[in-house]
Amino acid sequence: MKIEDYIRFIICGFVGLLTLISCSDDSAHPSFIEGTWLLDSIVINGQEDASYSGEWIWKFEEDVVEIDKINEVMHTREPHLGTWSIDDKVMTLLFNHSDNQYAPGEGPYAPPAEIYIVSPVTELKIDRSGSSRLILEGVESESGNIIEYRLRKQ
Repeated sequence: MKIEDYIRFIICGFVGLLTLISCSDDSAHPSFIEGTWLLDSIVINGQEDASYSGEWIWKFEEDVVEIDKINEVMHTREPHLGTWSIDDKVMTLLFNHSDNQYAPGEGPYAPPAEIYIVSPVTELKIDRSGSSRLILEGVESESGNIIEYRLRKQ
């Protein structure tokens, strides 16, 4: 082997090591969040919301969030499409997108107000309670109520 081959080998090894180091995972990293979650329950100001019957699914993939209301009797769903990001254990949900048919934040791009997400920009504090459980907490913009979303990974 020539000296140039050794230098290339060392550089490739160094780049590979940097790649491995940058791919670390912790509770606030998006890779933990990615996937499909069932919204098990909603807690409002410390009291479980008795009107919630477990029909919402949250899907996180890349930077896209899809929050669907599932009607198993009719086999239909009502999607709410947005984007999400995480910074310092705070998840930001954005429901302000549009397309040729719908204005920003309308139709399938509207926030899911039925589960108390009424603002096009919603911040939720992440409280991970296990690899298959997730608790997100935020303040409803209209009422000021503290809303806790308890999700279970599917």
